[in-house]
Amino acid sequence: MKIASLPRPSRVELDGSPLHVMVRDFPETLAELRGAGVPVQELGHRRLGEIEDASALLDRLEASVAWRPSPLGG
Repeated sequence: MKIASLPRPSRVELDGSPLHVMVRDFPETLAELRGAGVPVQELGHRRLGEIEDASALLDRLEASVAWRPSPLGG
């Protein structure tokens, strides 16, 4: 049985999703968040844009999901 993976999220989607949703849907982002010292269990309800210095982290998160297929029509 093959499990379908979600398409690559946009920067806007990564920036605007609550951290717990991002990690649930894109588990590869957890390593980047932990590596940046983000306490995901404590801040899971917050969005990336609400965290200080999120722009550099956003670049790393985007790179971590780059392997995923492009969304349809994108």
